[in-house]
Amino acid sequence: MASGKLTGKSLRENVLDLLKPRRKEVIVGANIGTDTASLLGEGSFCVHTDPITGATEKIGSLAIKVVLNDISAGFGEPIAVLLTLLLPESMDESDVKRIMLDAEREAENWNVEIIGGHTEFTDAVVRPVVNAVGIGKREDSYCSYKPMVGDSIIVTKNLALEGSFILAEQHSARLNLTEDENKEAKAYAEATSVMREAEVVRKSGYRALMHDITEGGVLGASAELGDIENIGLEINEDSLPVSALTNKICGLLGVNPHRLISSGSMLIITPNGGEMVSLLKNSGIKATIIGAVTCDDGAYLKSQNKKIKIYAEPDELYRKIGD
Repeated sequence: MASGKLTGKSLRENVLDLLKPRRKEVIVGANIGTDTASLLGEGSFCVHTDPITGATEKIGSLAIKVVLNDISAGFGEPIAVLLTLLLPESMDESDVKRIMLDAEREAENWNVEIIGGHTEFTDAVVRPVVNAVGIGKREDSYCSYKPMVGDSIIVTKNLALEGSFILAEQHSARLNLTEDENKEAKAYAEATSVMREAEVVRKSGYRALMHDITEGGVLGASAELGDIENIGLEINEDSLPVSALTNKICGLLGVNPHRLISSGSMLIITPNGGEMVSLLKNSGIKATIIGAVTCDDGAYLKSQNKKIKIYAEPDELYRKIGD
């Protein structure tokens, strides 16, 4: 379609009519002629934004999941999302509807309401870009936790789930995966939410810090926490959980899975490592202790009895886009 916003009729048919009200906190939601949404609630709110630029399949649901992950990692209960869709001129209104239906289904899964946003076609992008702004509320009793030496470092599920299914989609001809492997890679897209594990942590009563593992993978997330929290982290390479399929995809493409975008895995630091792992596993969530907080300056990877300083680096996914 030509550059520009949707017409009022098209906006109604392909966006607004697809969205359902479901949160009592939303006083004014998405509508034509409404410049802002309005929320009503008690206590504190948390807000986060994230763009999705590397995926095309299920980009709507992925945008919802990724932003809700960060709200959940901040001990918030997600309430609402605003979506901005920037689409290339090669797409049309049917693509808008497909993305919005996908996003609305995901919002319904987590009892979240899409309350507004923006949609336009533009020659500024060559593939769809979807940006989500998430809003959540916290309990009045919430208090952030400062990690201490000896605390356990936990990750949930397998690492690099998001990166694996994006690479499988973008490099399908080169990878030549079997039918079962393609099915498994597509299933990774359904496992990129960390809201369930965040809820387990919130309700556990244990002191903890959570960090959603996204761009830069588990090593990037560890480096970020080391800098932000001014703590030492020692990560055991042999303990990092990666599926056989992810290892195959990354091996064929020359990608490091430990530096590959990993939405779906939560990094948790807590003094109650064993108990937290048990709680997560009892809730059907795979959890692995991968290291501990130390007196070091920043994050280190323990590999073959050597300690290697970890730095935040660009995600492996960006290196492979267009390859």
